[in-house]
Amino acid sequence: CGPKLEEFPDLLSHDKPEESGASCVKKSVASPPIARTDPKTLPEEHMPTRTDPETLLEEHMPTRTDTETLLEEHMPTRTDTETLLEEHMPTRTDTETLPEEHMPTRTDTETLLEEHMPTRTDPKTLLEEHMPTRTDTETLLEEHMPTRTDTETLLEEHMPTRTDTETLLEEHMHYCPAVAHHHNVCCKCNQFTKNQHMLYELGKTEGLEMHDVVPDGNCMFRAIIDQLRMQGELTLTCHSIRQMAVDYLKNNPLQDDGTHLEDFFVADDESWEEYLKRISRDGEWGDQIILRGLAEVVNREISIITTIGDFHNQTTITPQGADKDKKVKTICLGHVNDQHYYSLRPKGWHENWYRGARRKQLLERPHFYSNDGEEQSNSLEESSSEEELTLPCRPSKLIGCSSQHIDAYCHAPIFHMNFVIENVLPKNNIYTTYRYEGGRSHIISVRCQKEWEIAGSVEEGLSVNIYTSSIENNRGMGNESLNAVKASSSPNLFKQFGKQVLVFKDDRYELGSEVVIIDSENTSPGFTHLKSEKIQLPPFFTEINGTFFLSNTSFYTGMNANGTLKNIRKLRLKDPYLIFQKDACMIFYCGKCPNWPKEASEWILRKRPSGWPSTSLLEETIKVPCLLTPKYHPLSRNPDIEWMFDFSFPETFLLKDNISIEQRYCFHVFKLLIDFHTGRRKELSTFVLKTIFLYTLEVIPCQQWETCPSACMLYMTETLLSSLKERKIPHYFIPENNIISHLSGTILYQLIEKVNVVREFPIMSVILMAESHGLMTTYVTDQIIEDLNHLSDVSNIHDSVLNTFIPAYAQITVTSLAHQKFCQAVTAVTAGYRMLQDLPLCGDDVFNPYENMSLEMFIQETTAGMKMYQVWWLCFFVDLFKKKNTLKSFTRTNPFKNIVDLMDDCPPGDLDDVSVPKFILQIHSKEFEYKQVKGSGFIFAMCTFLMQEGEYGLAGHYFRGMIKMMSKVLNDSDAIMAEVLQNPTCQKSKEKNIDYLMQAFITGMSSHLFIIFTNLYRCYEHQGQTGYFQEYIEQFESVCKNMATPSALSFLAEIGRSLGTSKKIKDVLKH
Repeated sequence: CGPKLEEFPDLLSHDKPEESGASCVKKSVASPPIARTDPKTLPEEHMPTRTDPETLLEEHMPTRTDTETLLEEHMPTRTDTETLLEEHMPTRTDTETLPEEHMPTRTDTETLLEEHMPTRTDPKTLLEEHMPTRTDTETLLEEHMPTRTDTETLLEEHMPTRTDTETLLEEHMHYCPAVAHHHNVCCKCNQFTKNQHMLYELGKTEGLEMHDVVPDGNCMFRAIIDQLRMQGELTLTCHSIRQMAVDYLKNNPLQDDGTHLEDFFVADDESWEEYLKRISRDGEWGDQIILRGLAEVVNREISIITTIGDFHNQTTITPQGADKDKKVKTICLGHVNDQHYYSLRPKGWHENWYRGARRKQLLERPHFYSNDGEEQSNSLEESSSEEELTLPCRPSKLIGCSSQHIDAYCHAPIFHMNFVIENVLPKNNIYTTYRYEGGRSHIISVRCQKEWEIAGSVEEGLSVNIYTSSIENNRGMGNESLNAVKASSSPNLFKQFGKQVLVFKDDRYELGSEVVIIDSENTSPGFTHLKSEKIQLPPFFTEINGTFFLSNTSFYTGMNANGTLKNIRKLRLKDPYLIFQKDACMIFYCGKCPNWPKEASEWILRKRPSGWPSTSLLEETIKVPCLLTPKYHPLSRNPDIEWMFDFSFPETFLLKDNISIEQRYCFHVFKLLIDFHTGRRKELSTFVLKTIFLYTLEVIPCQQWETCPSACMLYMTETLLSSLKERKIPHYFIPENNIISHLSGTILYQLIEKVNVVREFPIMSVILMAESHGLMTTYVTDQIIEDLNHLSDVSNIHDSVLNTFIPAYAQITVTSLAHQKFCQAVTAVTAGYRMLQDLPLCGDDVFNPYENMSLEMFIQETTAGMKMYQVWWLCFFVDLFKKKNTLKSFTRTNPFKNIVDLMDDCPPGDLDDVSVPKFILQIHSKEFEYKQVKGSGFIFAMCTFLMQEGEYGLAGHYFRGMIKMMSKVLNDSDAIMAEVLQNPTCQKSKEKNIDYLMQAFITGMSSHLFIIFTNLYRCYEHQGQTGYFQEYIEQFESVCKNMATPSALSFLAEIGRSLGTSKKIKDVLKH
């Protein structure tokens, strides 16, 4: 779904991982495939020594002497070669004694490189030669961010590989999953990774893309299901085709020649019936027999590319019952090292899967599509005839609907779609820039925050990406993700340029005064002119017909066609160690409107069915200033003198702190789906999607965002789709301004087609998007899809709850709890319990056996088989997040202590009354435990889990308590002596070297304190309160001195730079 590679020639050079993989394949495969040739390989006549590429690949090209020869021949002015000669040929003393003015200096080399490699100096050349009017802006940038250029140059020159990878992530380019993991060179890793890369190269030669599936023992069946989905078959699941294949083998055990399959494949100690019973179990690995059955039941030819050891082979299984007159479709699988199956998707699958599904549904349910077309045409006719429906929002059955509503367009119940969205895309897997990086201060320095005003989607928490947290460690799914979030932008930075006094044309002002008049006549809606009655000099003002207009070219010398800023105006910090790429857009505006513009007066008087924003919030919003930024309408006749009414600050005020978590989450899902299925088209930027979101907030009731998130997401998609069809998306504050008026019909058609995919196939859209980002939560959708196949009306929802949703929630709870994802486990178990409590509402006169079950009993039944301490932690977070009291069941029969008893002489905290059973304290005492700091192991584990779930305030409070208690021991020699004498190691030792043991104890406790200090600093960092760590800096210095390790001293220096005490810490490090 991304752009074509030919459109980005600068990305073609990123071939290092592929070359290393190709070498691995060529060396190991007996009959190598057609390997990818290097487009940058020099002609043979210039490289005579490279006549045997296979030999070079096998030897990994250690010398590359031919390249050095070429460099000497074709670049004689390279002083690098002369430097090498000086270093390795000491006999050339005459060269060393030459005067410096006759020696080609390093500066001369850089000049030559700039002349012969112009692409390297394009940014500087543009700034110095082609943009002479940018001197004022350059001066401001140099004054306020002096280290920006140095950082950017270093990162671009010395670490280009990581930057290229991040760029590919943004454009949905496809890379080998083997390279995607935490391996630098996959060929030097284990055999599985080597075979994985070999399969990737083999698939690429066949025009196939490698796609991973959940490794839960059903990988063969899941890979086949993925292949069927690429061909438009969306109703089957791995469980259903497994049972279909087993039933087929049971009824057809003989081959065409009458031979029983048992004679060839089944083990001697297993009968045919026992084999069928075993292979029918969920999670049982598939084999050649079941593959034959699968080929028959899905009526597909199965082609399997197998890589094992240093060889590969390809086998094909053709269904015997296929019609010989009709061509059978083929599905392609990859099998790595006899361990795992992959789906080998055809290139361009983004454009075909939904078309096949549409054709299939058209054949099965033609009446649905005919009715949808009639309803859609009637809706458009009504909207065009009624003037009051000029806004993008339209009447819809999705507004105010219940969870039992069945959407007429996608034919799926809201009940099922809610489950898929909330569990396949859980909140803890959706990360905003601030949440991932640790707060605003970690991205924008405190100094920069004082000098610039901040606004935009990142500041509002609406710029999001997927954070991959796989069930299997270091395993990424999908060839489009590198097991990481994609790049995102930093907040927009605003600063006023000049001190113009602005007044509206209709306002009173003294004639001849030094004011700039805001005049919107003869401009596009949402834009204005700024003019002066006095004679003004260029370059800031331009005279047109005797009137002096303020020119925007002095602020920004170039714009894109759609009025946005050119990339050269963006300061980019490409940090290879941060997944979120810094892309700060710095905007200079000429001033703030003196009051709310009359062009936006309709927004104040607008009718809002949902009641958002409230009257008080509306009154506060109009007090937030509107800016005048140097942007012009794409179709403007006078682009150099047009200014835009910029409502970035009112939007940020409305969306940052005045919407609920559920509303924000619905927008996150909506944006992720649209971005993925449209290929992150710039025409559907966050600003456009945010406009749809703002209008939707005014229509959908506040309660519905929490109870029916899928309905809210579908309504936003429906509104966007209808707006694109009508070629109009009104600006939120100035509806007369159509923000897509400049888009051509071809672009609109492409966008409509992609947005309609999300509206027509919402469940499959979520699944494909999640898998491509590496989320393995899609395993929970199998039961939902099977339930949809036999769901005919609302009355069946009662059976769906008991037979589908409750088991699915139990599975999510157990899986999440096993991997210490407590927030996700809490959400699943409480959602399942709430669903049981509401069960009588799903059916009339139906007995509910779970009606009187308490939450404690439901948790015990759901987590049957789990370890007791895991269940205790689940109850701990249930009580914390949901304000319940489930932990009391553990204290009835077990001795316990309250947390306040473990925190000696510490300030009171919110968790002091929590009762901790003795067996929980004993489990966590193994981490580190001190006799005079009882329960420190448990407190540390609790704080770690709290940080993991985003409760940084609570974690920081108890980290501070631990620091106080442990520092008290560390500063008391008698306490240290008591700890040493009670240590089992000291008691068993015959020769007790007390001094050595005391020093070892101090070092050990210092290392524990260092971890606690580090976590406390991270808590402050995520809360944007790093200044509070100042009171602990001296204690932290002492701890780092006791440790005296490079990592400790390096982190001390990092904190010193952040707190502005680097000079003091530098003196400490010297001593």
